[in-house]
Amino acid sequence: IFICIKEVSKKVYHSHLISLYIVVFSINFLNIYRKILDELRPTPAKSHYQFNLRDVSKVFQGLLMMSNKKVDTKVLFCRHWIHEVRRVFGDRLINSQDRSWLDQQMHEKLKHDLHMEWDDVVDGPILVCDFMIPGADPRIYELIENVKDLQPTVEEYLGEYNAESKQPMHLVMFMDALEHIVKISRVIRQPGGNMLLLGVGGSGRQSLSRLSTFMAEFKIFEITNINFRRTIS
Repeated sequence: IFICIKEVSKKVYHSHLISLYIVVFSINFLNIYRKILDELRPTPAKSHYQFNLRDVSKVFQGLLMMSNKKVDTKVLFCRHWIHEVRRVFGDRLINSQDRSWLDQQMHEKLKHDLHMEWDDVVDGPILVCDFMIPGADPRIYELIENVKDLQPTVEEYLGEYNAESKQPMHLVMFMDALEHIVKISRVIRQPGGNMLLLGVGGSGRQSLSRLSTFMAEFKIFEITNINFRRTIS
């Protein structure tokens, strides 16, 4: 498996990043993955804490979506790595304590194995997306350098959506909503990407999904079978 990843990574990254890629994932990340299995076990309150090698593959998949033209330093590579681990594993954690534990594991690996300080790598929000340049072809999956540019960019997409839709959405783009759009956009751009959005009614699950789908230039459909529950029961 890792030989295949190595061969693919040669085509994606510059040669001086290949060794870093292999070290981080063939040794460091698998060590973190083992700790996740040991420490983040499912409980009645955390019954969905069930991780497997498919989750590991999703981290690899996210990293291989990046462009070697945009990732040309170790710091940028590590930021992408942190982002993908947080998306695949961190987004499934239910409290700040577990998320801080996950960050601490990455912190220790950066310091002890790669001799890099966490504060030098994580100097603010780490968000990666492919929609910061509207109309770009191809769409480049890259780190958002200035998070302040995220809100006006998404609001521009929202304006276009409202201009075309018969049911315009009047949304306030605060930071949490913007982060959710980044997360949704990352999943739907992957082959076979899927996710389960949980939240109370009115929290914006449908609205943000519709906007993210529009931003990705996809078509959206909704299953509205009123007998669905009766059928599966």
